[in-house]
Amino acid sequence: MADQSLLNAFTNGIGERLQVFRRWVYADTKEALEWKSRPDPSSSLLPVDSVRMDDPDGMVGQWRANQNSSEAGSSANLPVMIMAIERGTMVPEVDKLRGIADAIQVELPGAAGRLYWLRMIPLSVRAQIVFLASEPHSVSSITGQLVQFFSSMDNRRFSVRVPIGMGHWDNVTMTIFDVDSLMPNYGQVGDQTNLHYGQLDITLCGSLPRVMINPNQPNQAHGPDPDDPLGDGSRPVVTDSRIHENHLPIADVHADPATGQVAEVAL
Repeated sequence: MADQSLLNAFTNGIGERLQVFRRWVYADTKEALEWKSRPDPSSSLLPVDSVRMDDPDGMVGQWRANQNSSEAGSSANLPVMIMAIERGTMVPEVDKLRGIADAIQVELPGAAGRLYWLRMIPLSVRAQIVFLASEPHSVSSITGQLVQFFSSMDNRRFSVRVPIGMGHWDNVTMTIFDVDSLMPNYGQVGDQTNLHYGQLDITLCGSLPRVMINPNQPNQAHGPDPDDPLGDGSRPVVTDSRIHENHLPIADVHADPATGQVAEVAL
């Protein structure tokens, strides 16, 4: 569930960047202008399941199932941009990005002075963007300009608001490093001559903050660990106790945690 929430956050973040592209793009065909001018942003971009990655026909099938209706966001208008994302399987190269393996203590905004442990985890997210139209000229125009859009430093580096743990969210800066390798693929859906697509893969890299109570048990978020009730690796110390054993007088015992000395007073 946590990973799904993370993917949803990146779906929203990349989707917002693609809406910036829709305003930025120069529409030089009739279909491109119709897509750019569509007043409802949700009808111009359709996120699909990550299982549709590398499956343009499957993406189109999910788009077709999204039939036109009065419900917001359920339009199967054409042209349309379709997007699928998944968590990358490769850790970003250390010369481009380095995480922080050792947790450090931080104070989070709104946490009333409470200290948490923070660890930075290198992360890559792969997004596959498909532009679908009824003729190839609009497809090549929009897809080619999408490559140009992400080649700009202003557009290949942007923030995504993500969950970082313990109910907190933060803005994470993600970067598309290998812009020189952005090479689109073109094709048509099945044997249909009236459905053409351009496909572009991008990989975003960044460091994902993860906050926790205890760095040795990072997922312990719902109360104290019985083996580490203070959440800091230490054990609680009993400093005062009253002893009452059979046939012995009652006594108060005081232990000084600083000196280690124990004093017993008979009552």
